[in-house]
Amino acid sequence: MSHAMRPALALGASAAILALGLSACSGLPFGGRTPSDRSSETSSSRSSESPSPEATGSDTSAFAMYVGQCINTPDGATATVEEFDCNQPHNGEVFYIHNLTDATRPSEDDMEKKATDACLAAFSPYVGKDYEDSNLSIVWMYPTVQTWTTGDREIVCIATTDDDSTLNQSIKGSGM
Repeated sequence: MSHAMRPALALGASAAILALGLSACSGLPFGGRTPSDRSSETSSSRSSESPSPEATGSDTSAFAMYVGQCINTPDGATATVEEFDCNQPHNGEVFYIHNLTDATRPSEDDMEKKATDACLAAFSPYVGKDYEDSNLSIVWMYPTVQTWTTGDREIVCIATTDDDSTLNQSIKGSGM
């Protein structure tokens, strides 16, 4: 099974999907910008030169993620993510998991809208600050066409820093 990782975009915006096959996890985060740029932003790719946390985490399945889990967001194809204690350096935290109930897999545009709506709605209650005023970005992972056929139905919402710096604490209730 696999997930595709996608950026949180302004409603109605979409980006090309990176189809990487059955064990794919692709990343295209919201990108570095200031919170005031959010209303007019378009998709941008994460720099491959983002800092790597010094601590080592444990690999865990991308299909066993849970709310409050601190991770390093994957940069490319993977079926696993590196999990950390939230007090160790990491670059993302799962803040919401949305279960899709559709009978058939939504189109890419519909999947983007569902992910955008679900992740944006869950952000403020978890972090304690409106997304537009936050120093955090949102990325998500959702089912690929291939994993949909095996029962994958989760959109996983992950918060990262705007500047790709590391986190050393949980973002829950942080007001970041």
